[in-house]
Amino acid sequence: MGEKPNNPHDAYFRAELSNPEVAAGELRSVLSAAVSELMDWSVMERQSGSFVPAELRSRYSDILFRTRWNNRDAFVYLLIEHQSSQDPLMPFRMVEYMVAIWARYLEDRKKQRPPVTRLPLILPVVVHVSADGARWSVPVELGDILDVDEEVRDLLGDYLPRFRFLLDDVNAIGVRELLARQPAVGVILVMLLQAPKHDHIEEVLFSLIEHLRLLTPEQIYRLLMYLFTVSKTSASALRPVFDQLGPQAKEAMMTVADEFRAEGRVEGQAEGRVQGQADLLIHQFSLKFGSLSDRVIRTVRAADAVTLRELSERFVTASSIDEVIA
Repeated sequence: MGEKPNNPHDAYFRAELSNPEVAAGELRSVLSAAVSELMDWSVMERQSGSFVPAELRSRYSDILFRTRWNNRDAFVYLLIEHQSSQDPLMPFRMVEYMVAIWARYLEDRKKQRPPVTRLPLILPVVVHVSADGARWSVPVELGDILDVDEEVRDLLGDYLPRFRFLLDDVNAIGVRELLARQPAVGVILVMLLQAPKHDHIEEVLFSLIEHLRLLTPEQIYRLLMYLFTVSKTSASALRPVFDQLGPQAKEAMMTVADEFRAEGRVEGQAEGRVQGQADLLIHQFSLKFGSLSDRVIRTVRAADAVTLRELSERFVTASSIDEVIA
């Protein structure tokens, strides 16, 4: 299973939360004190692989940790949902991913003697953050997405599945409360929330100076990579912030700025090729499916090279434009 996220928000979240200490800081913020006391945070170990299928990785990023829960094997499954359009089927998706985790656990132990007869606990956590500020408004429990009326619910009672995932709705939490979490966690979540929509993110960063001072050089570097990718704020506006953080932060600022300037020269040529591919696909779509809606044209023109390749592959077998633009 591939592990590379398809967008900068997921890349930043995954890079930072892959650190067991940072992940533990996030989890301690959303779990109750009683549950946290039963977790052995000292043995948190990230597991390889993603359980999100390729077609959904532009929307979600996931990280799996193995740990110990009350002296037993346990897993913590972290998934970030960053789209403004929330997924009403999220409870079902989380069940799918958890079953895949259990299946792999059993496969790894199929020769174990005595055989495995119990499954480890999985704590499923969904972190929701979107730049539009919309709060989570769709179900978090599997039973709530089953198409049955209230009378049938009452009749079935305990036979209805009651699976529920833990939701960390970042959009419903104030910046001050987010910053009360572990420093790295607070900065990550505030940046995911603010950077894509803020034309002067340096103003936010100045207010976070004391939190930024607690980040490692590697975390500063990844933060800068994220800001240069998603923010409209210029390098000259960002520089005074990172100048206050010492020589290593200043060096990281110069390194990232140089990398993006160098890539800009190459990307100017690549951008023309991508736009040409988009124009060709739009022409092919219109020949096969007829007049295209503005939404379809905008979607194709906004796609990157990887997405354009996926669209062209779907186009070969699709019987409608909706099958192509999934």
